[in-house]
Amino acid sequence: MITAFVASIAIASTGAPASSALFSATPLLLTGSIQEPKKEMTFEEEIAELRSYGKTYITGWDLADQQPDDFVLLVREYSKRVEWMKSTYSKYKSDIDAKNEKGQQIQSAAKYAATGFNNFMANAQSFAEKFSEDYAMHMKNAKDAAADAERTKTPGFYRVSFHQLERCEWMVTILVAFNGDKDETAVKCSKEIDGLQADYKKKEASLIKATARVIVDPEDKYTGGDRETHRKAILSAWKKAHPTDKVLKVAFPNAAWKMNRNSRWNSATSTWQHTDKSYLVLAVVIQKDAKTATIYPAYVNKENRTGEIIYGVDTKGSAFVNDDLPLSKVKV
Repeated sequence: MITAFVASIAIASTGAPASSALFSATPLLLTGSIQEPKKEMTFEEEIAELRSYGKTYITGWDLADQQPDDFVLLVREYSKRVEWMKSTYSKYKSDIDAKNEKGQQIQSAAKYAATGFNNFMANAQSFAEKFSEDYAMHMKNAKDAAADAERTKTPGFYRVSFHQLERCEWMVTILVAFNGDKDETAVKCSKEIDGLQADYKKKEASLIKATARVIVDPEDKYTGGDRETHRKAILSAWKKAHPTDKVLKVAFPNAAWKMNRNSRWNSATSTWQHTDKSYLVLAVVIQKDAKTATIYPAYVNKENRTGEIIYGVDTKGSAFVNDDLPLSKVKV
């Protein structure tokens, strides 16, 4: 699938350069911002440059995830940096053969640079070998998440799809950095990614619209004989807790009480904790402004073992859902 990529990054074995032919092949040099060494450098500057190459390329692949733009630039600068290293090595070949101090310094610095370059390309080789498998995995994850979104009617799953497609884009970006814009695999993958992204964006928007909550004016559905008692109590408690609110109405949008019965072991006290409660969810509608009303939940909580009633009206915090609707839609 990516044989051209593999071929383009094949290199010689790591070690001290024995001649100017250190690498059998290098990545395709693309157009872009190439930072070349200064034309005139002192010997000390040349040594520092070689060592900086080693340090940069030994850890170069750490940038692939963390700073992809910088990583692409490393790939694009690779060929010229290797050529500069080979040229500098050849420049001091007589000193290296004589094994004098200058030659030993160049030998050491060039070996470090070569180690960095070879390590960088070994990681590239590993990336190439796993490209097909990893790309297919991310694609499958993207498609599975999209299927889950439609099956469960949950638009949020499309976020997973987009994240997986971004991983695929990152892989293609690296492929292009090594092989160039005309790489057939990169072009094919890029078209596939673009197509799915466009398709999923449309489907996500459609699903969000289809599953959007429809906010309606709450009406009474509860018919229990204690309804008016609880309505008055909730209204009184609400006005006490929120004295500046203009309450338009208190409604019972749920037809029945909900139960909460369970037993939990408390390891700290070595005792069972038994819960036997019922609760009824109400809706308190207040006027938000001249055109809008806001619906807040309120609760009638009943302790079934004692019959104690507690009214819950502290529901303006972020833990509770509230909805706005046009004031004209509220039937008082």
